Amino acid sequence: MAAPDAADRGAAVRKFTRWASHSLWMRVRRKIERLLARRGLELAPIVSDFQGGYRENPPVSPTKLSEYIEEAHRRGEAGGGHAIECPEALVINKTVARFIGSARRIVNVGSVSAAFERFVAVDRSLKLVANVRDETFADWARGASSHENVSYCPGGTSTLLEEYGRFDLALAIDVIDRQQDYSGFLRDLSQLSGRVIVTISNKARDHQSLVSPRPLDPGRIREWTAGEFYWVLKGHFDEVELYGMPDPVVPHAVAVGLLSEFSPLIAICRRS
Repeated sequence: MAAPDAADRGAAVRKFTRWASHSLWMRVRRKIERLLARRGLELAPIVSDFQGGYRENPPVSPTKLSEYIEEAHRRGEAGGGHAIECPEALVINKTVARFIGSARRIVNVGSVSAAFERFVAVDRSLKLVANVRDETFADWARGASSHENVSYCPGGTSTLLEEYGRFDLALAIDVIDRQQDYSGFLRDLSQLSGRVIVTISNKARDHQSLVSPRPLDPGRIREWTAGEFYWVLKGHFDEVELYGMPDPVVPHAVAVGLLSEFSPLIAICRRS
């Protein structure tokens, strides 16, 4: 077969440029629509699901949050003073515990049930700080999960740094998508440690969540796909490794790419 001449190559380049300068997906979609129309069929209107743009949920009010925590306390006491979270939340805590590596001094920002601390406190070489919402919850957590190597500390980043200094590892388990100022939250985490683990529910975990114009869970202000989450984190950290859980009720995670549908997502972040 003869090699294409310059005119053929030029035509190919122009054709490619014409396609690449527009939305390739929209061109493919219109082609599919025309083919289906010949058979009297229609393509599902997935684009129209985003009309009006993506909207964040309003933050949960302090009153509502207090009511939730009080109810969680009652459930925990009725169950023997331990699990006050759903099974999936306990599994993600157990999975994160497998990523702590050589870290000895660890802070868990936004701890709710002290589940992570219960899983790892058996290693007495660890010094754990659970950053809880207030002193009332700290008192409850001490009663529910009392260990010599676990401290419960309400307060912000400055309080933690004044009392404990910097940590080997900072955790934020199922917390960041509930923060109104997520960028400020990430800055605080990077001040606490040069190594940070952050987890979220993957927005691409199912079709309904992916195309919804706002998080289906009103307790979450926003959600991200794996790719969106990666680039949000890269704005604050030098290195980001993404892992996903193929089954949310099995404590196992694998390395994933930016298009992964696995959920929850676990990000291992480092800052020099």
